[in-house]
Amino acid sequence: MKKFGLDEKFRSDQLSCWQRVKPKIWALFDEPYSSTAAKVRRLLLLLLLLLMMMMMLLSLPLSR
Repeated sequence: MKKFGLDEKFRSDQLSCWQRVKPKIWALFDEPYSSTAAKVRRLLLLLLLLLMMMMMLLSLPLSR
């Protein structure tokens, strides 16, 4: 199994913490259905977008 060109170190379990975590972080942002954390992140971003739209609509003055 090749992980970011570090297949020798991956097989011998000599990767640093960052080299082990980096593929998980990339999957979190590149593949929105890759894990539960990715699904939660997607949901939070959607809720934030809806909240910002509601705040923008509520800040508009009412015309009379």
